[in-house]
Amino acid sequence: MRKILFICFIVFFGIQSYGYAQTNEIKTKLATISNKWELKNGNVLIRQNVKMTHLFKNNVFDILKECFLYKFPYFNIQEIDKANGIIVAKGLIDNIYNTDISPESTVKHSFPFIIKTTCADSNFRIEVTLTSWTYYLPLEIINGNVIEPEIYTKPISSMYPINTSQRDRADSKFKTVEGLTFYKGVIQVLTTIDSIENAVITGKIEE
Repeated sequence: MRKILFICFIVFFGIQSYGYAQTNEIKTKLATISNKWELKNGNVLIRQNVKMTHLFKNNVFDILKECFLYKFPYFNIQEIDKANGIIVAKGLIDNIYNTDISPESTVKHSFPFIIKTTCADSNFRIEVTLTSWTYYLPLEIINGNVIEPEIYTKPISSMYPINTSQRDRADSKFKTVEGLTFYKGVIQVLTTIDSIENAVITGKIEE
């Protein structure tokens, strides 16, 4: 029943925001990040190579390790391999809302991710992989009926703009939500990457 109600909400939402849905505004936003990510094995990969001509491998590794431990304490570190210059961690891009197009929306979106840094003398690489997308439907009371909260997780490849297949009337409205959610998620990843890069360049780990 909850899903039926949510689909009804999407239809209503789509009618309200129809002028925004799949318009040039959304396409323009997505176009600004189109060269920042690639699809690899059904996942979204975002990578950045950074040259550091004044630092050796161990120096870069030590700064990255400190960065992961103290600047991003919410990272769940999976691997620290100093010999090969590799650090791997898991994280979560959380609390994405689309109230800019639907002010009363309480649906929360998130992206779990894997981040990997590989360093060598004079350079390092940051790779972030997004594998799935989760949206949370909060508890609601509709006409006196309590609708329990629910969580849906889907492959990242099912999202617009990756999945551009034709939808039915209700599902087509998801393209609006998915496109903006995807854009916001990628922007947050890029911000995190820039923050890590800046920490290594300056040698300053600011929490």
